[in-house]
Amino acid sequence: MKSLRIYQNTTLVSPQLQEKEVVFQRLYDDYSGAIYGVILSLIDDKHLAEEVLQDTFLKIWKNMDQYDPKKGTWFTWMHHIARNTALDVMRSKAFRNRSINEPLSDDHLQLPAPAAQEDTGLRKLASQLKDDHSVLIELAYFQGYTQEEIGRRLNIPLGTVKTRLRIALKRLAKMITDP
Repeated sequence: MKSLRIYQNTTLVSPQLQEKEVVFQRLYDDYSGAIYGVILSLIDDKHLAEEVLQDTFLKIWKNMDQYDPKKGTWFTWMHHIARNTALDVMRSKAFRNRSINEPLSDDHLQLPAPAAQEDTGLRKLASQLKDDHSVLIELAYFQGYTQEEIGRRLNIPLGTVKTRLRIALKRLAKMITDP
């Protein structure tokens, strides 16, 4: 079992007394796991949390001379930097847009298996529509063709496909709600 490291800074001395690189390497080795945990508790995307960890340690490197042992431990100081860096990222416009526009996974894009579609009875209802509407429902929703592909396949304009499909869906919805 791996022993738990107690985060104390009794053996670390200020950067003025040792080489900055040595202190920084020690800080990274001793605290990066805990700091990553702090960031991950705020940002649930592991890849983004790793980027924030890198930004955090870059800020730590640039501001090591500002650490004051009278105000707290190294960990407390680094925790404060990590938390603020993560919050800055979360407040950024890019993060908000990323959250809103997050792409769907392939699981969301797959249609149910044909057997599952048959069980809903939609295909039977769609077959009761006019032929030019039922064929559009069949191609678009049961066979997965795009509207452009349907237009090419049936040799009809895209606008006509869209209009007929919209009408077909409205009629199908009415058939479902008003049996």
